[in-house]
Amino acid sequence: MGSIEASPGAAEAAPGGRWPRITIVTPSFNQAEYLEQTITSVLDQNYPNLEYMVIDGGSADGSVDIIRKYERRLSYWVSEKDGGQTDALNKGFRRATGEIRGYLNSDDFYLPGAFGRVAGYLHAHPDVALVHGRCRVVDVAGAKIGERFGAITRYDEILDLWDVWWKQRNFVQPEVFWTKRIAEQVGLFRDDLFWVMDYEYWARILRAGGKVGSLDPLFFANPTGGVQLFQTTPIPEPEVLALMLVGLLGVGAAARRERRRRAA
Repeated sequence: MGSIEASPGAAEAAPGGRWPRITIVTPSFNQAEYLEQTITSVLDQNYPNLEYMVIDGGSADGSVDIIRKYERRLSYWVSEKDGGQTDALNKGFRRATGEIRGYLNSDDFYLPGAFGRVAGYLHAHPDVALVHGRCRVVDVAGAKIGERFGAITRYDEILDLWDVWWKQRNFVQPEVFWTKRIAEQVGLFRDDLFWVMDYEYWARILRAGGKVGSLDPLFFANPTGGVQLFQTTPIPEPEVLALMLVGLLGVGAAARRERRRRAA
């Protein structure tokens, strides 16, 4: 895959005199073709307080050889049969100790300087629970074919498939980082969800009152095309629509309670 130039503006000094620990989890299964680029994009951040875990689902395509190549620089790795991506993520995050957290699938990669920017931003904005950046969409050769930048700050927006999701204002998963504080409040990913566990997790953060922040510099590149989930496969639709319905019912119930409170 072609190289991507560095994104300028990384933090040069530790914010507040110390680097907060960042935990990154990479779930993977038979992704040897892309896995090494994913791993090196994390390690080559050269972030001084990194906790990086690779959770492999028992790959048989050479992935384990790649992981072993870097195992001295990993905080933890395992290759064993699991229950899928969500199970792999939760395996990692149960071990997480980082003050800042994120995950990177094994066919995406971070651009240089991402971690320093995230750490600096969250130090300057301690009230923010979730921060996201800009996503560069590239083809398999590494050539830029587009960019995405989320525009969600409220719980009702993340439930709006029409005005937010169809207009591509939604978060792109690897651009998102969140704090240990909010993670302890909302828990792990829902392991009954296979496709939209990230969407449900962001919704849970916002529903819990987590404040969203944004950094315009590029964070990562998506070499898989970055097409809307609903346009690539119909399978996630029942999960998304079910979550949206439950969320909207919850919003409606809250609105009704507030109207009754004001009328009392």
